[in-house]
Amino acid sequence: MKRLYIVYITLGMLLAAVSHSCSDDGIVENPSGETFIYTLNVTNGGLAGNVNYAGTVDQENQSVNFYIAAETDVEAIRFGGKLSLGASLTEEVYNFSRQPTQQMEVVNGGNQRIYQVNIALAAATEHPILQAVSLQKEDGDLATGYIHHASQTVYLNAPQSNSVEITAVSGLPKRSTYRFTNLRDGKIWRDDPGEVILDFLGLESAYHLSFEPTPTFGADFFSPLLLDYSASDTGFAMPGDFSAENTRSADFDGNKVLIVSREGGNYPKILSYDDLRNGNAGNAKILDITGVADGTYLISAGRLSHNHIYIANLTTGVADSGTGRLKIYHWADEYATAETVFSFDGTHNGTRITSGRFGDNLSVCLDEQGNGTIFLLTQDGTEMLRLDVTNFTQVDNPRMITPPVTASYYSSVNQVQGSDNEFILTSTQAIAVLIDREGNVLYRMDPESIPIEGTDIRIFNYNNERYMLMTTARAAGKPVQTVYLYDLSAGANTVQALTQFEEGDRIPLFSYELNGAPASAFSANTGWGVVHENLRIFGAAVRAGFIVVEFPKNTEIE
Repeated sequence: MKRLYIVYITLGMLLAAVSHSCSDDGIVENPSGETFIYTLNVTNGGLAGNVNYAGTVDQENQSVNFYIAAETDVEAIRFGGKLSLGASLTEEVYNFSRQPTQQMEVVNGGNQRIYQVNIALAAATEHPILQAVSLQKEDGDLATGYIHHASQTVYLNAPQSNSVEITAVSGLPKRSTYRFTNLRDGKIWRDDPGEVILDFLGLESAYHLSFEPTPTFGADFFSPLLLDYSASDTGFAMPGDFSAENTRSADFDGNKVLIVSREGGNYPKILSYDDLRNGNAGNAKILDITGVADGTYLISAGRLSHNHIYIANLTTGVADSGTGRLKIYHWADEYATAETVFSFDGTHNGTRITSGRFGDNLSVCLDEQGNGTIFLLTQDGTEMLRLDVTNFTQVDNPRMITPPVTASYYSSVNQVQGSDNEFILTSTQAIAVLIDREGNVLYRMDPESIPIEGTDIRIFNYNNERYMLMTTARAAGKPVQTVYLYDLSAGANTVQALTQFEEGDRIPLFSYELNGAPASAFSANTGWGVVHENLRIFGAAVRAGFIVVEFPKNTEIE
């Protein structure tokens, strides 16, 4: 025992000495000395540099193999991953433009290990994007052209010049080449400026050249017409449909407001913009619900699409029973009778694919011919039901998809206007994620970029600008329900636009507080349309009512 006692005291003294040393000298590193790569990722892949590609690590042959998009900036690839404790790479960026295989050195103290990193590129799929055009005017002044991607036009801002000399052109991917269609004597001429054409591995993009100054696009946000039917004290009286929590879904297409009201009974209704402008919110057209049956609730979530109306019931558990069947009803317009276009017991081709709760939300993404997709998410947000739609009324081929984020309760999957395969997924409790039709992530927004309670996000174009619209819901202890409209015009595509938006100040072009009370069923909705060349937007929320705002077209010239 005496020996053990002495050892104990000695260890205590040693610990004290180490502690004293640390307090004097700061942190003491304890590297393992190992130099292994356990995982390695390309962190800036793809056209926008926001795609992460995982490499295949072969420890036996000391190699890592990648298969990445051709559009990746291979001149400056960045890596991340898991290395041995204390180990690091010797370089921050690597240039693979000249050779697809290079040595990567891992160091740890005085030890080092070499891995062979192989980069294989997929076939090019993205058309190149013009990034910058620099020029010199006739008077010698240097200028930069304004690139308007929506119209594929470069405004050279040289109205007084007969010709200009292009001094620099850049595009994405960085390995793109370019040529001018009407270059004479090394210059671009006003009488026939032609186009600049970018080429990336055979994929081309053409941009028109204009000597004109940059126009002012978008809406005039200084002259809005506000129709306020919210809980605020500044407008018309809030409709009784929103006084409690029995109206959890609304929509707007520019001319009509759909309110899926269960206040005092099942009264889905349409309000016209003209009536709302005249203060006649009570002059609603109640939809004919003859034949509407089944579900925990007969009606729950609704959408407008090209004058057509869709409403889903709510089932707390999909099953082959009256209350269990999920149903979607269709009206050709507000004067039509309800038509059941989808009835679902949770099975497809004899196989049960879900038993979840559906009907808290409904997203309808159709083109003018009535072809497209309907999405519904379960209450807990862990399952997404996708339906194919043809000619407005043929709804079939149910498929279950696991969403990339848990978007519970009042979620939405809205198609990005002008894009065939981009949808923005969010809910009142989830971050916004840009996905494709299969649910694959195209872009994931930072949770701090916009209010997390914002939902029913719409991304759309108006007068050659791109906007993002959303409405926040209000649970207990959360801020008041608010409608937000953001500028998303920067960037040649949706991913670039979201990237640049998050890197900017993120200040809304327009916002308006609905001032409703907190709710336990905290849902919110948006809508928009263009009528007589003016932009109209809509925002609604439980216990908060709604607003419609009309902005005139911006016609001024900068």
